[in-house]
Amino acid sequence: MKKALAIALLLLVIGIFPSSVRAEDNITVTIDGEVVIFEQQSPVIVDGRTLVPARGVFEGLGFTPIWCDQTRSATLIREDFEILIVNW
Repeated sequence: MKKALAIALLLLVIGIFPSSVRAEDNITVTIDGEVVIFEQQSPVIVDGRTLVPARGVFEGLGFTPIWCDQTRSATLIREDFEILIVNW
C-alpha cells in the first residue's frame, strides 16, 4: 500500500495523471471526489502541459508540507509517510 501511494504521488507530481480540464482557464483537480481549492496559484496549461501546484495536492492527501530555503527542498509529512522532494 505504501509503495503504491508513493508511486501514485510521484506520478502526480511529474504530471502523468491527467487533470480534469473543461476549458483552458478552468482546470479542476479532485481528490476522493472533493475539488481541491488552490489558494495561491491556480493550475495552468503551458505548452500543452497541465501544471498543478503540488502543495495543494499534497495537502489534499493529508500531508503537511515543509519548505527549506537553504536546501531548496520540500518535506511532506503525514503520520504514516514522509516524502522528500529535492531541487535538482
